[in-house]
Amino acid sequence: RDPVDSVDPVAAELGLDQNEEHLLWLVDAAASVELPEGWITFPDENGCAVYYHERKLFVTRKHPMLQRFKVYAEQLQKFYQTLSSKALNSTKIRAHLAVILNEVLNRCHREVPPMTPVLLERTAVLLGIDTTSEFLLSTK
Repeated sequence: RDPVDSVDPVAAELGLDQNEEHLLWLVDAAASVELPEGWITFPDENGCAVYYHERKLFVTRKHPMLQRFKVYAEQLQKFYQTLSSKALNSTKIRAHLAVILNEVLNRCHREVPPMTPVLLERTAVLLGIDTTSEFLLSTK
């Protein structure tokens, strides 16, 4: 994807700026995602895509997965803003992340699950992630 293209409609729908090159992979993923089960697409009289859910009898002009991608894009933007405000380039933070990564790799080598709740919490604290509100990180 060329970041100097004219405004991408998917990027605009997700609320992403073409200058946010680190998030353009999300635009590509949203543009090529398959329809969820139960949805079909057909062209309208102008040739634009229309989406229809057979069981719910619901019709929309927006891809049914687009809202999920938009929420995810907002979360990523917030995360990157938090990271930049916490100066991730700090030597101390990098050292702590290196220790955690080393532990994860050692666990892989020992053929045990690579991540534990303690390692996840330590990583979240370093990256400024509030696990009381972003608890889904530990349940997936």
